[in-house]
Amino acid sequence: MDSRFFTMLAVCLLGVLMHYANDRYKSRVICSIDDYLSGAFGYTLASLFASCAFVAQLAMSGQTDISQPSTFLALLSGGYALDSVFNKAPEK
Repeated sequence: MDSRFFTMLAVCLLGVLMHYANDRYKSRVICSIDDYLSGAFGYTLASLFASCAFVAQLAMSGQTDISQPSTFLALLSGGYALDSVFNKAPEK
């Protein structure tokens, strides 16, 4: 795999972290980031696989230049949205 894929994935995962931070700020999630990612591990895996698939789709379409604002924002918002759909806070 190309190093651009991993850079794109890192930006997408930043969107995942932004979703957690937003939910934490709005008190929808009261656990730490460690508990959020490991407490309901199946949901976290689903979010990560969906993020990888999204990045792969962008890369295959030729949109690999993250210095382009449209690509950067697509990756960031994609990670945020995918985590919002797939990941759930652990039940206590």
